[in-house]
Amino acid sequence: MSGRLLARGLGRLFDTLLNPGFCLACGAEVRSAESLCAVCRQRLRRVPNPCRHCGQPNPVAAPACPACLLNPPRWQRLIAPFQYRGLAREYLLKLKFSEDLHLARILCREGGAPPRDQLPWPEVLLPVPLHRERLIERGYNQANEIAAIWSRMLGIPVDRRALRRVRSTPSQSGLNAARRRRNLRQA
Repeated sequence: MSGRLLARGLGRLFDTLLNPGFCLACGAEVRSAESLCAVCRQRLRRVPNPCRHCGQPNPVAAPACPACLLNPPRWQRLIAPFQYRGLAREYLLKLKFSEDLHLARILCREGGAPPRDQLPWPEVLLPVPLHRERLIERGYNQANEIAAIWSRMLGIPVDRRALRRVRSTPSQSGLNAARRRRNLRQA
């Protein structure tokens, strides 16, 4: 076991021993460590009427949003349990940049598993890879952490070899949607 992994494990142990039963967002008392209170759970905003293809808020009552009807994506379904704002954004950034890996479990648990009757059900989970340089710098890939938890929750295998990051890109943080798309071209 590397020193970094040992330090992370000890950090989580001390957090649990010193702070059991408190909401990780606001500090209110809750039943168990690594939980959120009801108020903070509401701060994790769900995607309203998600499009069955892109997972974004759908302005119409149809299963697919107008954008996906005009230009269907290459995949069948994308599920986004939360909007990338507020507490969900804060937790994802902490998970990504501050090694707060316990937040992956909270986000997955609070996001809940999609119902089994929603088809198509994924055959495999594909975490987005980091470039080798970024992985060495960060020491972990938050997408792998989330995929491993969803895999255990849903009984779906994870394929970490299907996708490969071939180009190192500048950080996506602080970029708008159009610049993020440009940044990822050919990556």
